[in-house]
Amino acid sequence: MKYKLVYRPDHPKAKPNGMIEEHIVVAEEKIGRLLKKGEIVHHVDFDKDNNTPDNLFVMASRREHQGFPEAQAKYLIENGLLGAFFHWYIGEYRDRAKEAREIKRLENEIENLKRKQIKTKRRIANGDIKLR
Repeated sequence: MKYKLVYRPDHPKAKPNGMIEEHIVVAEEKIGRLLKKGEIVHHVDFDKDNNTPDNLFVMASRREHQGFPEAQAKYLIENGLLGAFFHWYIGEYRDRAKEAREIKRLENEIENLKRKQIKTKRRIANGDIKLR
């Protein structure tokens, strides 16, 4: 299924013919800014023709978007729980991603300290540094 297109020749993501996918324009208007590189617009009800603001959800990345299984969404839709779940899901995903980045940063810092320690031990062994 193809997305609906609208004519917005001045939009940075417009094709050479001035057309852009409508859901992108609607989502950007909803969040009050252009989409950042990598951000994806998700149709909450999986209906690509439904570009109402309440049906569009901006996700940080394609990876985040692919992590949300359609079968779960259908269950949540049927039970009227999808909106609340999305807010929780996105918050949890972003929290986990932030924690993973912090862990990686700390691991890199530990590795740098180990390298400095090894260099210092070598300099002591070579007599470049004198201990009192």
